[in-house]
Amino acid sequence: MEIKFLNTSHNYKGINKHDLVYALKEVNLSINDKDEFVAICGKTGSGKTTLVQHINGILLPTEGNVDVMGSVLTPKKRKNPKLLPIRKRVGFVFQFPEYQLFEETVLKDIEFAPLNFGFKKVEARARALEAAHLVGLDKKLLNKSPFNLSGGQMRKAAIAGILAYNPDVLVLDEPTRGLDPKGSDDVMDLFYKIHTKMHKSIILISHSMDNVYKYANRVIVMNDGKVAYDGDKYTLFKSGLYKEYHLEKPDVLKAVDYLNDTLHLNIDYDVHTLEELMTRLKEVYHE
Repeated sequence: MEIKFLNTSHNYKGINKHDLVYALKEVNLSINDKDEFVAICGKTGSGKTTLVQHINGILLPTEGNVDVMGSVLTPKKRKNPKLLPIRKRVGFVFQFPEYQLFEETVLKDIEFAPLNFGFKKVEARARALEAAHLVGLDKKLLNKSPFNLSGGQMRKAAIAGILAYNPDVLVLDEPTRGLDPKGSDDVMDLFYKIHTKMHKSIILISHSMDNVYKYANRVIVMNDGKVAYDGDKYTLFKSGLYKEYHLEKPDVLKAVDYLNDTLHLNIDYDVHTLEELMTRLKEVYHE
């Protein structure tokens, strides 16, 4: 099944009440509910967050529709389906998910969402324990207050709370914001493992082109509320289109360009990390 934006627009009134400002403008887009890792990029104010907030009904379109795996979201003035079933299928990880922690223990916080979605206590507890194990939370932490955890542990607990109800699709809005490089790698590697092992689709909003290039298999660039690019990452960065959309070139590709120019090599853009680049260099000089 798919998430489909069908001529979707979202507008609000400007300073003059007769003016309309469009955050999204006539977007047509489809994303599969399995096996996609989609990065949504663009400068600040391009419409990235507005776009994904339509996927689980945080926002409703003002024109057009959004079909979320068979449940169609329409403008507010029309009748819409209940949002709880949609939100059960689409998990939303906000920029600072740890701010949503509130229960007295970590375990209770993780099992809150499954209980809210109607799972019985025994199953909710089992799901919470499984999710805690998946994100790498030590069992010793589960009976602690979430506010006594480190920043990285709090984020893992918050993510476990989403994974515990097993949504089909995960939407990540700058999930590494505020984390150090090690914490950022841990979180992104976790989501990539979920994507590859569980075949879930991941929709990632990120300003980090390094993360986009390392993990995504499809890139959507938003510009002025419209889809400006939808395709593979190699074409985006090889063609130079990324410059038009005010995106940074990933560090690994900057290194590839430098090595190709200074050492007259011909390394392709199919390396995604500096570690892969070092391996490629060894292969080149071994030959």
